Amino acid sequence: MGSSKVLVPRLECFEAFRRGQLGTLTARGCPDWIVEYLEELKDPVLEELMRRFRTCRLRPGRVPALPVIPTSILSARHQMEWVVSEWRKGTSDLTESKLGLDPKVARGRRPVMPYYVFDVEDGRNFLGMSMATTLLEIERAERVPLNVAQGIALAIHAAVLTHHTFDLPAERYGTVAEEVEAEGGRSKRVIEVGQEVPLMCIMAGQPKLIHDAYDRGGFAKRGVPSRAVTVVA
Repeated sequence: MGSSKVLVPRLECFEAFRRGQLGTLTARGCPDWIVEYLEELKDPVLEELMRRFRTCRLRPGRVPALPVIPTSILSARHQMEWVVSEWRKGTSDLTESKLGLDPKVARGRRPVMPYYVFDVEDGRNFLGMSMATTLLEIERAERVPLNVAQGIALAIHAAVLTHHTFDLPAERYGTVAEEVEAEGGRSKRVIEVGQEVPLMCIMAGQPKLIHDAYDRGGFAKRGVPSRAVTVVA
């Protein structure tokens, strides 16, 4: 009995948090079928939250879970309209065909349907650090950086951009794939990883998804968010 008295309020807190996120998506125009699909993940999401966290009150910059919509379902340009700063909707300057996973840092599952990621740190732990140092620290912590879809989800559901801008180095920008001739007359697909990284920021008061140099130094108000490897899909 004693343990249930502790667990129930925590469970109710996480359920209110989860429903609040789905309410935000609905209010910003997310298609009903996506919200319904995410609702179907309720039980495993709550189970993971209860397993992972002893309290639902996390320190600033930490988000227990995020619902993620792959950009193959809804483009980054579409989803950026749900990132709002005051009254201004966000936009994307990315040509999405130029995005590609960075095989050195992208780990774990990449579902094709909407899914959840957990224990997201919004990047404030790495403000002022270079990209190389940041990625090394994330790897040492057995975590992974965010991709574009996950970064948009973070900007929708947390007020990160009021605090700092952030890079999304799980994907590179400028990636090119081409077929080249190999031995025996066969062709093989060669991928040249781009030298830029997606960057989420506010420009002239408007949320923007742009691209910038990957191999950068440290900036006081620029971080790299990370998450646990676990995915619920």
